[in-house]
Amino acid sequence: MIVGCILAVAINGVVLVSVCWIRRPLSPTLHFSLSLAGADVYTSILFATGLIVNSLSVILPKQFLPMHNDANIICYKLFLEGLRMGGIYTTLGHLLALAFNHYLGITKPLQYPSILTNRNISIVCFFLWVVPPGGLLTYCWLLEDDGFSLQAPGCDIKFIYTSEFRTTVSLVFFTSVSLIVLIYLHIYILVKRHQANRNRFRRVGSTYSRTGSQTERQQAQNRNEKAFWTTLIIVGSVILGFAPASLYFMLVCGECPVRSDWASPWVRIPVAFLNNFFIIFKTLINSYIYAARMHEIKNAIRRMRYSTSVKCCKLGSRDLNGVQSECSRNYLSRASTQRRSKKTFVCRLQSIPRHDGNCSDREAYSTPL
Repeated sequence: MIVGCILAVAINGVVLVSVCWIRRPLSPTLHFSLSLAGADVYTSILFATGLIVNSLSVILPKQFLPMHNDANIICYKLFLEGLRMGGIYTTLGHLLALAFNHYLGITKPLQYPSILTNRNISIVCFFLWVVPPGGLLTYCWLLEDDGFSLQAPGCDIKFIYTSEFRTTVSLVFFTSVSLIVLIYLHIYILVKRHQANRNRFRRVGSTYSRTGSQTERQQAQNRNEKAFWTTLIIVGSVILGFAPASLYFMLVCGECPVRSDWASPWVRIPVAFLNNFFIIFKTLINSYIYAARMHEIKNAIRRMRYSTSVKCCKLGSRDLNGVQSECSRNYLSRASTQRRSKKTFVCRLQSIPRHDGNCSDREAYSTPL
């Protein structure tokens, strides 16, 4: 699981670094998506750190640990747990922001640029990153004789194993997911209605030629619909990753409907492993969704790879005849190579005096650009 977390951090890190090669200005959808990729990196780091701390606290003697005593170990675990659970709510908050972003883009297209400005998006992302973990840690500080325990020395985690706390935490998750699903269901109905209207007007006006503005409008609608389906796939991956662990967290504890010793360790350990595996798998598949379905990120990663290759291998150099070097040609994509191989000719009229040479008419009267 730690290796999976490291892979998730590395792959999502590539997506985040590619922002340096993305053309400005960033769209609101891309802005929220990149911040969501950062939340995946944050969750993976905390998840791996928690696995290491919990494992070392069980295996190693206390004198080898930096916390050294039980009170410090519990305080450290509680701090990591608050940050980790806050990271889950940060992810849900980004998905809610993306849902409202798409909803505003469809229902209020004229007011959309004035509402989702760069300043407003930055403020929303700041609160999404600070409020969930900060709120959970503040809740742990305010508990009496529990949590960080301001009234008594040391730390305690009794409240984590109570049915009330686990039910509240899980209900917040499932309520947020239900709200996201309802928003996208409404968006789906609106999109299908727009598609039906567009197809009806297309049949009515099939005898007329399309203007440039109509073509651009249709291309913009297609991009918005693709971004909508991409975000919907991300929502599905988040539900697949977090729903089993949240359901298990709500149902299994000392005071919950299912007791902690509901089965033998040979059954409970694989179930816990699967819950953690789904969380890690979610962060891995999200990075693939960003790189495969968002053309801005896809092009940025391609430019980043080529720029890195140029700096490391000194690619892009041409010989005296202007021919691309063999090393550079191997790193160029097929589309870019085909575009470079095509030439545009300007054919001159016959009123221009004929060329007095041995070349053909095409060579005489055509100038490659």
